[in-house]
Amino acid sequence: MQIFGTFKTSYVDYTSLPNFYEVYSAPNGTHKKPMAIPETGSLWDLNQLTGAAPTELQVKTAWWQQVTPA
Repeated sequence: MQIFGTFKTSYVDYTSLPNFYEVYSAPNGTHKKPMAIPETGSLWDLNQLTGAAPTELQVKTAWWQQVTPA
């Protein structure tokens, strides 16, 4: 994930960035400030769907898994 500095795909690599949460929000971090991630969501644009497009649930499930990794 981008916040933790572990986000990497075939297009982008943010693993060289510092762990934002650990530096600014963690109880043992440098700043110890509260952090919120408001108004996030996955885009579901019916006008862009073609062929065997994923269902709305599949898109949102993939988003949930990115935001809240196990």
